Amino acid sequence: RDRDPALAAELAGAPGPDRPGAATAEAESPGRVLDLPERAAFLTRPDPDPTALDLPGPVAVLNLSQLGGHALLLRDHRLTVVPLPRLDAREAVERCVAFLDATAGVSAPARTLDERRAAGRTVRETLVWLWEAVAAPVLEALDPPRADPPPRLWWCPTGVLTALPLHAAGDGERAVPDLVVSSHTPTLAALARTGQPQRPTPRRPLIVDAANAHDEVAALTELMPEATVLSGPAATRAAVLAALPRHGRAHFACHATVDPIHREANRLLLADGALTTDDLARHPVDADLAVLAACATGSGSLDLQDEAHHLATACQLAGYRSVIATLWPVTTRQSAEFARLLYPHLRHPTPPALALHHTTATLRSRYPNSPWLWAPYAHLGE
Repeated sequence: RDRDPALAAELAGAPGPDRPGAATAEAESPGRVLDLPERAAFLTRPDPDPTALDLPGPVAVLNLSQLGGHALLLRDHRLTVVPLPRLDAREAVERCVAFLDATAGVSAPARTLDERRAAGRTVRETLVWLWEAVAAPVLEALDPPRADPPPRLWWCPTGVLTALPLHAAGDGERAVPDLVVSSHTPTLAALARTGQPQRPTPRRPLIVDAANAHDEVAALTELMPEATVLSGPAATRAAVLAALPRHGRAHFACHATVDPIHREANRLLLADGALTTDDLARHPVDADLAVLAACATGSGSLDLQDEAHHLATACQLAGYRSVIATLWPVTTRQSAEFARLLYPHLRHPTPPALALHHTTATLRSRYPNSPWLWAPYAHLGE
């Protein structure tokens, strides 16, 4: 849009009555894009052979279009195509919209009791549909061994599937967390990068409290007395950006704004402004873990239908090898309970994905009929 507004308008416009003219403009567009210096690789193969990538474990790439759905299951440098006959594009969009509304309202005090109960039913029904349409066929093809802990599986969803909790899919008798330890990745390349050798990172954690999350921060400082704390007026954008490279782990107890349409509007709210996805991209780190205990920090943007792009992904691409984020709003009470359960596992040390798996297992046992209390937390990265 910035370099060639006219070309951007042509590419964005839907063909109207002048179909021959639209077709001519579309045919000429690649050449005009190639004229832009930063687009020299346009129309070249974007990625290497995915089976040649050194991935840390099996990955299920989920594709959805008007022609149907399928999964590309990558493991041991081999690719298997898994048909997903029950995955319909129109139904997926409808269920995603209903699910996002339900998770926003299931605990909202402004909703009536009947509305909250209906929202809870929608959440449970969505998890059953996800199991039947996506997770069950993938896991049947993967055939993971029974083990304690379960083996790892990375989900690489696209489109509206990026907003849904694949890691929590289940039909009441069988569920994803019973069979695998789930992680997510926005792209195969991002996952391959996390497995590369890294320099030792400082272990001292950073806690950013810009939401007056007193119970959550009290739990964190009790578990991690060595932590650096930026709280209240001290949690400024400049202070946070300066502190991030000096700490191996960062916990953000912040409010967030999430726009499912425009990714540039996704941001963590600090004392004097906001920390955006672009800020994170411009300030790379070499660190182990970021925990984003804010509302919907792991939900995707609908303007990037071919990959997930959100605050959690921005942290991963900035250099955090693991990120734990939320897919929908959580209460301050939930965040405090989650922190008390998560961090004892991390201090053993336990890999973040497994620590989250153990934490959500505890929450799931406490709230078996309320998945909105244990399923929002997702792991990205290694």
